Amino acid sequence: MGHQSPQNRGEGDGQADVVAAAPPRHDLGDGVDVPLHEVAPEPVAHRERTLEMHAVPGELVRPDEAILTVGDLSDLWILADLYEDQLGRVLAHQKVALKAGVSAKAFPGEVFPGSVDFIAPTMDERTRTVKVRIAVKNPEGKLRAGMFAAVQLYLPGEAEGLTAPRAAVLSDEGRAFVFVRIKGEFFMRRPVETGRSGLDWIEITKGLAGGETVATDGAFLLKSDVLRSKMGAGCAD
Repeated sequence: MGHQSPQNRGEGDGQADVVAAAPPRHDLGDGVDVPLHEVAPEPVAHRERTLEMHAVPGELVRPDEAILTVGDLSDLWILADLYEDQLGRVLAHQKVALKAGVSAKAFPGEVFPGSVDFIAPTMDERTRTVKVRIAVKNPEGKLRAGMFAAVQLYLPGEAEGLTAPRAAVLSDEGRAFVFVRIKGEFFMRRPVETGRSGLDWIEITKGLAGGETVATDGAFLLKSDVLRSKMGAGCAD
């Protein structure tokens, strides 16, 4: 079920297996945090839905008055402010399709993947910021127009490190751990120390060696079994 992957630079695997090999060493880019800003619907034809209704049947309206707001929320634009001291680093990698992570208070711990598709050519003289636009897929409709979101841009870097899929790294009472394959279908919980993180990976600074096999999609089920065992042991004491 699991497989070994060589240690080289590049993107980590997105395994759907219950068990997956620890991913190759990953380029650790510099994260640029940009201020909270609002979510706006991207104008896409078809799949529109009524977002707001400003009138009721029988009400008189003027020719210049809007009575409906219609939009498609399956694709969104996140509009963020990029500070002046961050602009140079972002523009240096403008030719690369920059990835971004978007999070909202309504969904703690969840990161919505996106990509930068526009950087404004002018700066706001009052705030000393430049608008940056991030395109985000929103198939489940969780993000809503008008929400505020936190955005992090991922810039390419030269540093290397050992990474594991985000789904493989769990926590218990504030301590990170993974399940390492020992033999066959047997796994052992092992504490790890983490560093930087990306959209789908987390840097492991201590506790894992390259090429070891860790549980990914099945890790949460293993954690549930461990927690049930701990609860049973507590009741027996």
